[in-house]
Amino acid sequence: MTNVNNSNTSASGLSHQNILQYNPDSSYLSIVNPSLQYAQQMQSFQPFQQTPHQQMVQPPFCSTPNMVHPPPNSSPSMMSQRPVWVDELFTNMRHIETRLDKLDQIGILVSSMNMKVIQVEQETKSLSERLAAVEISTQYVSDQYEDQKTKCNELKSSVINIEKTINTQHSDVSSVEKKNDSTEKEIEQSFEKMKNLNEKMREDLLDTQIKSNIENLVFYNIPEKDDEDCLEESLIFCEKNLKMPNMRESIQILKANRMGNKGERIRPILVKFGSFKQREEVRKNGKNLKDTNFGISEQLPGEIQKRRKTLLPELKKLRDEGHKAYFVRDKIHVGGKEYKK
Repeated sequence: MTNVNNSNTSASGLSHQNILQYNPDSSYLSIVNPSLQYAQQMQSFQPFQQTPHQQMVQPPFCSTPNMVHPPPNSSPSMMSQRPVWVDELFTNMRHIETRLDKLDQIGILVSSMNMKVIQVEQETKSLSERLAAVEISTQYVSDQYEDQKTKCNELKSSVINIEKTINTQHSDVSSVEKKNDSTEKEIEQSFEKMKNLNEKMREDLLDTQIKSNIENLVFYNIPEKDDEDCLEESLIFCEKNLKMPNMRESIQILKANRMGNKGERIRPILVKFGSFKQREEVRKNGKNLKDTNFGISEQLPGEIQKRRKTLLPELKKLRDEGHKAYFVRDKIHVGGKEYKK
């Protein structure tokens, strides 16, 4: 780059020192800073003779830097005569100037390209550094991938072993599943049947529990005493609070005991009567406990109690409307018939 610029500068300087200027007007010709030797050659090539009436005109090429004008009395024919090589010389000089200008432009372009090459080298260096960092990161990711791949293979082996163990333990189930190639509809039907069967079994169990407790009543909020006789306390409660003075003669209590573990709250007393008829006779007198802290109820399974609790707001609403509503098992009955919304 530096050599090209220097050569351009030298050529340009040389061209500006030895530029021939030519005026299209053929009356004069000037040379700016020609060499003395070159001027002498021009004088020897075109001599001018002096006449008695006319002085010799100075040749058009001289070593002085100033422009030479012809004398006033010179003839136009003499001044208009110019060698062809002079025109060619000027043409060549113009071509040289044009080429020198192009060389200057090329020098500027080369300088610009040199700067761009330097910039590209810097960017290439930066990219190389980034590429090195990316290679390091890639290597780290590759190492981590291999590590995770190894762990995954180990986990896969463990899962395979577990599957083998499960298959061994459930071989009977697998054989049954292979034999039972049922469609999705059949599976749904089977599931529905099982669901219905389960529901029926649940209801049967509830019926069994209700029947086993059909002769029982639960008394609530009877104060507890140390070394109390629950059977005697139940008889006294029926005579006094349920208004049954002939309780001991007409009603038989087989057994009575507190329910649950002793705590801060008063435990209810579970009473078993001699028959369902006797139990109902006592239960019907529960109306005498209105406006008291005492309570009386059938002994019902937990599931029935939950269902009744859900229906209790509806039962109260019906009673507020004047209907004779009551529970039969886990259903609301009004006027002897099951109530349905």
